[in-house]
Amino acid sequence: MVSPGHWSRALFLIALFAITIHRPAMGEDWPPITSEERSMTSLPEQPGAVAVVLLREDATDDPHNNRTVYMRIKVLTEPGRRYADVEIPYSRRHFTIKDLSGRTVHSDGTIVPLNGKAFDKVIVRRKEHGFEQRYNVKSFTLPDVQVGSILEYRYELSYDDHIFFPPQWDVQTDLFQKKASFKFIPYSGYLRLSHDRVGFRAGFTQFLPKGSEPAEHELLYSGIATSRTAANVVDLQMTNIPPLTHEPDAPPEEVLRYRVNFFYMVGVKQEQYWKDEGKFWSKDVENFLGRKNGVAEAVTQRWVLPILQSRKHARSMLLRRSSITGVTSHNGLSRRSAHSTSKKNAALKTFCGSAAGRMTTSTGCTRPCCGLREFRHG
Repeated sequence: MVSPGHWSRALFLIALFAITIHRPAMGEDWPPITSEERSMTSLPEQPGAVAVVLLREDATDDPHNNRTVYMRIKVLTEPGRRYADVEIPYSRRHFTIKDLSGRTVHSDGTIVPLNGKAFDKVIVRRKEHGFEQRYNVKSFTLPDVQVGSILEYRYELSYDDHIFFPPQWDVQTDLFQKKASFKFIPYSGYLRLSHDRVGFRAGFTQFLPKGSEPAEHELLYSGIATSRTAANVVDLQMTNIPPLTHEPDAPPEEVLRYRVNFFYMVGVKQEQYWKDEGKFWSKDVENFLGRKNGVAEAVTQRWVLPILQSRKHARSMLLRRSSITGVTSHNGLSRRSAHSTSKKNAALKTFCGSAAGRMTTSTGCTRPCCGLREFRHG
C-alpha cells in the first residue's frame, strides 16, 4: 500500500514537471543564429529595405492566462536602427508584462545584453473628431545597435485567471518577415459571454493570402482533465510575408493587413453565431441612441411627417393639373399634336427617372413629375 506521504511527493513532482514544461525560463537559451543571418546585408525580396524580421513567434495559452512573444530583427541600413526602440502596447488594468529580456548581436558574433530598465508611458496614436486615442506601452531600447546588428527580445504577457482573451494575430507588419509562427490554445471549459450567453468553443475569421490557413489540432492528454486542460491548439506557419504598404487615401490599415481574429462562440456554426451577434449589436445601438426615451418619436414628428405630408400634397396637385390638361387636349387635338404629346410623355418618363425628378417630388414642386398620368389622345 502506498502511504499518503508518497502520494503527496508524487503529486508534487508531477505538478513541478508540468510547470517546468509549461513555462520554460525566459532568460535561458536563445534560438541559434545562423552565419547567413549574421552576414546578411540586403533583402532580395524587397530591395532597399531598412530592416527585416528574421523570426517571429507569438503564442497564446488561454487556459493558463499568458501570451509569449519573441522577435528577431536584422538591421540593414542606418534608418533601420530605429527598431532598437521597442514599444509594447498593453492594458495596465488586466495585463502584466514580465520576463522581459533582449540583446543585440553584432555581425562578428559579439553579444550585448539588455541591462536597461523598461518604462511605462502613455502615447497618443490618433486624433479623430476632437478625441485622442491613448495607449499604455512598455518601452525600452536595445543597446549598441549598428547596421548589420541582429535585435532580439521576448516577453510574457500575463492576465487575470478569471478572464480570457482570444488573440488577434496581426500577421502583417511594416517589415518583411522571413518566418512567422503563431499558436493559440483556447480555453476548453464553459465561459460566460456578453448578454448572459454561455460559450464553449473558439472560432476564428481570417484574412490571409491564398495557400495560408490556420490549422487546428487535437491534443491528447492522460489523467484527469479539468477546464484548464488544453483540448486543442490552432497554429499558423508562414514564410516570406510582405510588409503592409502605406498609400494615401487608402482604407484603414486594420482592414487591409493579413490577420486572424479569434472569438469564443455559442454553438458550433459560425454563421449562426454572427447572425445572433448582429442582433445583439443592433439592440445595443438602439439602447445607446435612447429609442425608448422618445427620441424616435421626436425625429418622426420633426422630420419624417413633414416630408410625407409634402409628398402627398405634391402628388395631389400634380394629379389635378394632369387631369385638367388631359381634358383640354381631348377637345381639339390633331394627329400632329398627338405625335407631339407622345414626345412629351417620353420626356416626362425620362425626367421622372432622373435625380431631379425624384428631388422635385420630395420637395413638393407642382411641375409634372413621377406619379402623373400620361397625356392621352382621346
